[in-house]
Amino acid sequence: MKYAPRKVYIKENNVYVELSYKDFCRRRQAVQRYMDKLFIPVQGCLLEVMREQYTNFYRDKERWRYLKKLDTNHSLTYTAGVGWHEKESKAETQVHGALKAACYDAYHAARPSLDELQQYKDEYRSLIEELKQAKGMYADKLKTFDKIEKEYRKELDRIAGEKKKKDKK
Repeated sequence: MKYAPRKVYIKENNVYVELSYKDFCRRRQAVQRYMDKLFIPVQGCLLEVMREQYTNFYRDKERWRYLKKLDTNHSLTYTAGVGWHEKESKAETQVHGALKAACYDAYHAARPSLDELQQYKDEYRSLIEELKQAKGMYADKLKTFDKIEKEYRKELDRIAGEKKKKDKK
Protein backbone atom coordinates (compact mmCIF):
# COMPACT_ATOMS: atom_id res chain seq x y z
CA MET A 1 0.00 0.00 0.00
CA LYS A 2 1.23 3.48 -0.77
CA TYR A 3 -0.20 4.92 2.45
CA ALA A 4 -0.77 3.54 5.91
CA PRO A 5 -4.23 1.95 6.12
CA ARG A 6 -6.97 3.76 8.00
CA LYS A 7 -8.08 0.69 9.92
CA VAL A 8 -7.17 -2.94 10.36
CA TYR A 9 -9.77 -5.66 10.78
CA ILE A 10 -8.56 -8.73 12.67
CA LYS A 11 -10.58 -11.89 13.14
CA GLU A 12 -10.82 -12.85 16.81
CA ASN A 13 -13.23 -15.59 17.92
CA ASN A 14 -14.72 -15.67 14.38
CA VAL A 15 -15.66 -11.97 14.62
CA TYR A 16 -13.85 -9.09 12.97
CA VAL A 17 -12.43 -6.56 15.41
CA GLU A 18 -11.58 -3.06 14.21
CA LEU A 19 -8.21 -1.59 15.20
CA SER A 20 -6.38 1.55 14.26
CA TYR A 21 -3.18 0.96 12.31
CA LYS A 22 -1.09 2.24 15.24
CA ASP A 23 -2.76 -0.21 17.65
CA PHE A 24 -2.18 -3.02 15.18
CA CYS A 25 1.53 -2.14 14.87
CA ARG A 26 1.91 -2.13 18.65
CA ARG A 27 0.18 -5.50 18.97
CA ARG A 28 2.22 -6.95 16.14
CA GLN A 29 5.46 -6.00 17.86
CA ALA A 30 4.29 -7.30 21.24
CA VAL A 31 2.58 -10.56 20.26
CA GLN A 32 4.11 -13.09 17.86
CA ARG A 33 0.78 -14.49 16.57
CA TYR A 34 0.01 -11.14 14.92
CA MET A 35 3.12 -11.56 12.76
CA ASP A 36 1.67 -14.73 11.21
CA LYS A 37 -1.65 -13.21 10.14
CA LEU A 38 -2.33 -12.52 6.45
CA PHE A 39 -4.06 -9.35 5.23
CA ILE A 40 -5.36 -7.93 1.97
CA PRO A 41 -6.07 -4.26 1.30
CA VAL A 42 -9.76 -3.41 0.90
CA GLN A 43 -10.83 0.22 0.39
CA GLY A 44 -7.90 1.68 2.30
CA CYS A 45 -8.13 -0.84 5.16
CA LEU A 46 -6.41 -4.13 5.90
CA LEU A 47 -8.61 -7.18 6.27
CA GLU A 48 -7.38 -10.44 7.80
CA VAL A 49 -8.06 -13.41 5.52
CA MET A 50 -7.33 -17.11 5.28
CA ARG A 51 -4.26 -18.32 3.35
CA GLU A 52 -6.37 -19.46 0.35
CA GLN A 53 -8.05 -16.04 0.01
CA TYR A 54 -4.70 -14.31 0.39
CA THR A 55 -3.11 -16.50 -2.29
CA ASN A 56 -6.00 -16.02 -4.72
CA PHE A 57 -6.00 -12.25 -4.22
CA TYR A 58 -2.30 -11.81 -4.88
CA ARG A 59 -2.23 -14.39 -7.68
CA ASP A 60 -4.85 -12.36 -9.54
CA LYS A 61 -3.03 -9.11 -8.77
CA GLU A 62 0.27 -10.53 -10.05
CA ARG A 63 -1.43 -11.79 -13.19
CA TRP A 64 -2.76 -8.33 -14.01
CA ARG A 65 0.65 -6.83 -13.29
CA TYR A 66 2.24 -9.37 -15.65
CA LEU A 67 -0.34 -8.72 -18.41
CA LYS A 68 0.19 -4.99 -18.08
CA LYS A 69 3.95 -5.51 -18.38
CA LEU A 70 3.44 -7.63 -21.52
CA ASP A 71 1.20 -4.97 -22.96
CA THR A 72 3.73 -2.24 -22.24
CA ASN A 73 6.78 -4.14 -23.48
CA HIS A 74 5.40 -6.05 -26.45
CA SER A 75 1.87 -4.80 -27.17
CA LEU A 76 0.68 -8.40 -27.00
CA THR A 77 -2.43 -7.85 -24.93
CA TYR A 78 -4.88 -5.09 -24.23
CA THR A 79 -5.61 -4.47 -20.57
CA ALA A 80 -6.14 -0.73 -20.53
CA GLY A 81 -9.85 -1.03 -21.35
CA VAL A 82 -10.74 -3.20 -18.37
CA GLY A 83 -11.64 -0.11 -16.38
CA TRP A 84 -11.73 -1.44 -12.82
CA HIS A 85 -8.29 -0.04 -12.06
CA GLU A 86 -9.10 3.44 -13.34
CA LYS A 87 -11.66 5.86 -11.96
CA GLU A 88 -14.47 6.59 -14.40
CA SER A 89 -15.26 10.11 -15.46
CA LYS A 90 -18.70 11.52 -14.71
CA ALA A 91 -19.72 11.12 -18.36
CA GLU A 92 -18.61 7.47 -18.40
CA THR A 93 -20.57 6.82 -15.22
CA GLN A 94 -23.68 8.35 -16.77
CA VAL A 95 -23.25 6.31 -19.97
CA HIS A 96 -22.79 3.09 -18.00
CA GLY A 97 -25.86 3.91 -15.91
CA ALA A 98 -27.91 4.52 -19.04
CA LEU A 99 -26.70 1.26 -20.59
CA LYS A 100 -27.56 -0.68 -17.44
CA ALA A 101 -31.01 0.88 -17.36
CA ALA A 102 -31.60 0.06 -21.04
CA CYS A 103 -30.51 -3.55 -20.53
CA TYR A 104 -32.69 -3.83 -17.44
CA ASP A 105 -35.72 -2.46 -19.32
CA ALA A 106 -35.10 -4.77 -22.30
CA TYR A 107 -34.80 -7.79 -20.03
CA HIS A 108 -38.04 -7.01 -18.22
CA ALA A 109 -39.83 -6.34 -21.50
CA ALA A 110 -38.69 -9.72 -22.85
CA ARG A 111 -39.36 -11.62 -19.63
CA PRO A 112 -43.08 -12.34 -20.33
CA SER A 113 -42.15 -13.73 -23.74
CA LEU A 114 -39.55 -15.98 -22.16
CA ASP A 115 -42.08 -17.20 -19.62
CA GLU A 116 -44.58 -17.94 -22.38
CA LEU A 117 -41.96 -19.83 -24.37
CA GLN A 118 -41.10 -21.87 -21.26
CA GLN A 119 -44.80 -22.70 -20.89
CA TYR A 120 -44.85 -23.99 -24.49
CA LYS A 121 -41.76 -26.09 -23.79
CA ASP A 122 -43.37 -27.56 -20.67
CA GLU A 123 -46.54 -28.41 -22.60
CA TYR A 124 -44.43 -29.98 -25.32
CA ARG A 125 -42.54 -32.12 -22.80
CA SER A 126 -45.78 -33.33 -21.21
CA LEU A 127 -47.18 -34.22 -24.66
CA ILE A 128 -44.01 -36.14 -25.48
CA GLU A 129 -44.29 -38.04 -22.19
CA GLU A 130 -47.91 -38.91 -22.96
CA LEU A 131 -46.88 -40.11 -26.40
CA LYS A 132 -44.11 -42.27 -24.96
CA GLN A 133 -46.55 -43.86 -22.52
CA ALA A 134 -49.03 -44.44 -25.32
CA LYS A 135 -46.29 -45.97 -27.48
CA GLY A 136 -45.63 -48.52 -24.78
CA MET A 137 -49.29 -49.47 -24.58
CA TYR A 138 -49.90 -49.56 -28.33
CA ALA A 139 -46.69 -50.78 -29.89
CA ASP A 140 -48.54 -51.98 -32.99
CA LYS A 141 -49.53 -48.40 -33.81
CA LEU A 142 -45.99 -47.09 -33.37
CA LYS A 143 -45.74 -45.55 -36.83
CA THR A 144 -48.88 -43.49 -36.26
CA PHE A 145 -47.58 -42.12 -32.97
CA ASP A 146 -44.22 -41.24 -34.53
CA LYS A 147 -46.06 -39.27 -37.16
CA ILE A 148 -48.16 -37.44 -34.52
CA GLU A 149 -45.04 -36.69 -32.47
CA LYS A 150 -43.31 -35.19 -35.51
CA GLU A 151 -46.37 -33.05 -36.19
CA TYR A 152 -46.37 -31.80 -32.59
CA ARG A 153 -42.67 -30.99 -32.83
CA LYS A 154 -43.17 -29.10 -36.09
CA GLU A 155 -46.07 -27.16 -34.61
CA LEU A 156 -44.10 -26.25 -31.49
CA ASP A 157 -41.11 -25.18 -33.58
CA ARG A 158 -43.40 -23.08 -35.76
CA ILE A 159 -44.96 -21.41 -32.69
CA ALA A 160 -41.55 -20.76 -31.15
CA GLY A 161 -40.25 -19.34 -34.45
CA GLU A 162 -43.24 -17.00 -34.74
CA LYS A 163 -42.75 -15.95 -31.12
CA LYS A 164 -39.06 -15.14 -31.72
CA LYS A 165 -39.90 -13.14 -34.86
CA LYS A 166 -42.62 -11.28 -32.99
CA ASP A 167 -40.26 -10.51 -30.08
CA LYS A 168 -37.55 -9.21 -32.45
CA LYS A 169 -39.98 -6.70 -33.93
